[in-house]
Amino acid sequence: MFCFSFPLSSSSSLRLLLAFLVLCVFQVDLASASTNPPKKIGKGYRLISIEEAPNGGLVGHLQVKEKNNIYGPDIPSCSSMSSKFPTQRHCKIVSCAFTGRQGILDKNMIFTTFFGFFLHLSLRHETDNRLRIHITDAEKQRWEVPYDLLPRESPPSLKQTIGSSRKGGVYKLTAAEYAGNELIFAYKSDPFSFSVKRKSNGETLFDTSSEDSDPYSDLVFKDQYLEISTKLPKDASFDWGVFDLYFFPGPSPLAVVDQYTAFIGRPAPMPYWAFGFHQCRWGYHNLSVVEDVVENYKKAKIPLDVIWNDDDHMDGHKDFTLNPTNYPRPKLLAFLEKIHARGMKYIVIIDPGIGVNKSYGVYQRGLANDVFIKYEGKPFLAQVWPGAVNFPDFLNPKTVEWWGDEIQRFHKLVPVDGLWIDMNEASNFCNGLCTLPEGRICPNGTGPGWICCLDCKNITKTRWDDPPYKINASGLQVPIGYKTIATSAYHYNGVLEYDAHSLYGFSQSVATHKALQGLEGKRPFILSRSTYVGQADTLHTGQGITREHGKI
Repeated sequence: MFCFSFPLSSSSSLRLLLAFLVLCVFQVDLASASTNPPKKIGKGYRLISIEEAPNGGLVGHLQVKEKNNIYGPDIPSCSSMSSKFPTQRHCKIVSCAFTGRQGILDKNMIFTTFFGFFLHLSLRHETDNRLRIHITDAEKQRWEVPYDLLPRESPPSLKQTIGSSRKGGVYKLTAAEYAGNELIFAYKSDPFSFSVKRKSNGETLFDTSSEDSDPYSDLVFKDQYLEISTKLPKDASFDWGVFDLYFFPGPSPLAVVDQYTAFIGRPAPMPYWAFGFHQCRWGYHNLSVVEDVVENYKKAKIPLDVIWNDDDHMDGHKDFTLNPTNYPRPKLLAFLEKIHARGMKYIVIIDPGIGVNKSYGVYQRGLANDVFIKYEGKPFLAQVWPGAVNFPDFLNPKTVEWWGDEIQRFHKLVPVDGLWIDMNEASNFCNGLCTLPEGRICPNGTGPGWICCLDCKNITKTRWDDPPYKINASGLQVPIGYKTIATSAYHYNGVLEYDAHSLYGFSQSVATHKALQGLEGKRPFILSRSTYVGQADTLHTGQGITREHGKI
């Protein structure tokens, strides 16, 4: 899914003045500069059918023109269809001109509604100022951001629309413009390309057509590589998912923000105290240090509204625990009573990795509820600050309930006022498939905590761990699952980490927001290191050490 916004330009050139947002349904790789021009991948697709959908939009079929195996096979083309349906003339395609929103049979073309060999194109003016264009496999369901996680309209099913008003599924195609109140969608049939224009002055905002001399390809749609190009930028490619494009016309930057947030959700109102001055750092090794910091602010007559703790308060870096020596609960409760009386608030950190420890109640309850991401039927083993950890699967409804229960238990232990959820790209100090080492403690407490001490081996046996298209992440030629969850690990209902990786912080924040809202009925305060489009209505964003994960 993309979102494009177009404030009104003072010239006819394309001005993306406010936002070009990629919603991470798929990997985006902006290729590094090279002296060698990129090679075209295939010859694109042709439009072979189009008609009006019941919802007022358009739906159609796209067929690959010429197969190639660069970065994997295309959706099957004419030769593979002919072997399955030798009596059907699927591949006799002609150029036509579309003059209306309805297709009719051309005398030289016969098309029958077999599915599984085409791409499904759907487009609709969802509102007066929002156009959506959606392209996916016509038969096989592909990964998309779950509609319950990011609510939006579902595109029409091809089987329910194409041919529904044509006996025998036979129709004619041509070329056309499809206009809404603000934007016009126009397309060419062979090779298929489309443009989006501003209705008020005809300005072209987005154009996927290409010339033979252009260094970029026409539409490319493979299982693990998608490419579509416009004049800006020319070097965007995508590793999986679907094309799901949203256009917001503006015309002003303020109007674009209004249209965009009307779609993804308005920012959540923050607690009033959150606008005050906050103090946070790692290294408050005991409660006395925190107390001194607060008192020194008071002595210096510097207003302090919120004091934070990194994981110094935890017992062995484990979530939802207190260090009994450095942060004894009775003294911490007395400290909180004191600062709350001053109108101050207290925030602590929580990481998603749950320490693998038989005496750790949070972990044991997680195992009992089967809440962890799996690899080959077992919880996927990783390492972060507590040592060996398993990662909760926040796409699982049972995990959301378990997480809420753990937050409620912790709040009864320590009445914190907000949560900082960190390391949720998710960060992993190890790579590949790991096991607990035999005969040694991991970590042993003598070296840096971020050095991997598990016994690990690389995972290269699947196309999810070793995809055909190699991304160039910040100049690092490393496996796609480097320092994170293995991309062939799986979530609830078999969803691959390969697909859901960029949603991890988002899904954790939704679960955390639900839990905090249920505690006191007040506006929650949540700061997350990993965020996602649409997340503003549940939390506030923060920036940490995320360079390792910008590539996924």
